[in-house]
Amino acid sequence: MGRTSLMMIIVFNMIFMMMGFRMSTATSAAYEKYCGYADIEQAGLTMESCANLAISNALLDTARSNMITLLSGQQIFGKVGTSFTAVQYPMLDAASVQVGESLRVIGSYPINIGGSVTALTCTTNVRVRGNAFAQFVFYSQHEQGIQWITGETCWGRLHTQDNLTINGNPDFKRKVTSKGSVILKNGSSDHPNFEQGYGHADISIPTQLTDLTNYGSTAKGGAYYQGVDTYVQFLSTGQVVVRVAATGSDEQAAWTNNSTTLMTVAPSRTVPQCTTYASTAALTSSGVLLVQDGQLHIKGVLNGQITLGCVDSKNSSGVNSGLSSVWIDSSVVYKDAPPSFQYQTNVSDDMLGIVSTNNITISQYLNHNDNSGRVALGDVTIDASMFCQDAGAGFGSENPGGRVSATLHVVGGVQQDTRQIVGQNGHGFIKDYDWDLNLQTRQPVGYPRTPFEVQNWVDNTSIPIHFWD
Repeated sequence: MGRTSLMMIIVFNMIFMMMGFRMSTATSAAYEKYCGYADIEQAGLTMESCANLAISNALLDTARSNMITLLSGQQIFGKVGTSFTAVQYPMLDAASVQVGESLRVIGSYPINIGGSVTALTCTTNVRVRGNAFAQFVFYSQHEQGIQWITGETCWGRLHTQDNLTINGNPDFKRKVTSKGSVILKNGSSDHPNFEQGYGHADISIPTQLTDLTNYGSTAKGGAYYQGVDTYVQFLSTGQVVVRVAATGSDEQAAWTNNSTTLMTVAPSRTVPQCTTYASTAALTSSGVLLVQDGQLHIKGVLNGQITLGCVDSKNSSGVNSGLSSVWIDSSVVYKDAPPSFQYQTNVSDDMLGIVSTNNITISQYLNHNDNSGRVALGDVTIDASMFCQDAGAGFGSENPGGRVSATLHVVGGVQQDTRQIVGQNGHGFIKDYDWDLNLQTRQPVGYPRTPFEVQNWVDNTSIPIHFWD
């Protein structure tokens, strides 16, 4: 063998040795990458588990904080020092709960890259929806056989836990659901128009008014009135006139009383019989005015946002006092008409919630005046979302079979335990119920709501750039 051949063999051996070393190194690096990527996948799976835990906390814990450390310094999948934190934006129990909130889970997960440990950042964003009962333009637990008739229109979401009774050709513009059946009073001659379909669902009414009473307390900045009848008049200027009167006082006298004489409205608290507030915010910093064990009368033009509550106290056996109810003594409208299914281009930031333990009733006469010279109410418009909670409680009109024939325009919604009559035998109201589109993104403070449901879920893992080197 010549010298040249020997040199060629040595060179080829060196080349093959280098190639083998490089292949071995590449194989080793690929394996490390594979292990690192497996760590990333495990980090993502761990994040999903933590997001589930965060959602569970949000649903079950009524005293939620703004940041919850789920795991810290624990060994997960063999990784010491793993830490995950769930952050909720905003706090799910805040007064300004929105319809559609974000829950964010941020995690730090150590992975080995090239022999050094790097903290991998994982973020999971969960979009949850806290459905206020204000999502319904009409809801009832019990229908009492009351009928939807020809000429009536329901523009928003409707649900009843009872049977839905049809007499003629009412028009339902959005999805209709019931736990019971659709009953046609006249058989095949009845033709309800379900423009977006009809289906079955089981949706129970909330049994607690915890948020309302919480934000209606003086400790939370609410306007709280106990044991008196309260008269709330909204002015288009943004001002709110609040009058208080002894229970059972003459309504006309109460509505015209401008006295500043002090009157006790709760233990150890007195207020003038008539007070004018510059705005709803000046009246209540929490956004709620709450009347307990008294009548609440409402009328006027609202320029602002507020929730009006009227609730019973309970005795030692948990039985309601039955002293609280709401009277609509004239139309209650927003200064700026809200956007609705009929008028989608309207722009308004006004919002009113009316929540009652017992009935919400439209008075037969202006100011609920039972004296001579009374003025009958004709057409009535109510811009508000209204909720009646207790068994047998609902939204209706006073003396529906004996009042003048008119149209009732509601832009917001009616949710109730037991449906009440607003028109009867050609007297009273024909219904025109529309939904305030602002309720898609926000709701009245303290308004009853359903449990949260997950809308969508996005995982985002931030992989260090040198991982790909």
